[in-house]
Amino acid sequence: VHSCIIKVEVWDDKQVDGDSINLSLNEIWILKNYRLTKKPRIIDLELKDGVNEIVLYALNLGEYPPNTAAISIFDGQKWQSVILSSNLENSGAIQIYYTPGDD
Repeated sequence: VHSCIIKVEVWDDKQVDGDSINLSLNEIWILKNYRLTKKPRIIDLELKDGVNEIVLYALNLGEYPPNTAAISIFDGQKWQSVILSSNLENSGAIQIYYTPGDD
């Protein structure tokens, strides 16, 4: 990404089926016990230099397993989107690379 400050949006990209998640950035909770909806939850985050990791932990599997969430990241210049999938044994993750001087 091109900035240490990013905007993250997270939502249920498919049928809202009761998926609940925890979301962390670099092992720090940014969402806890959050139930996904169609409306994106917007979070502003500050990245550290180098590799940053956002991890999606499934608290349940909803009505239709696995637990999935759409995540979009805006770095001030462009949007990037992914779909993360987690179950009760494995978590989905995104690695974000930030190098100072890019912003």
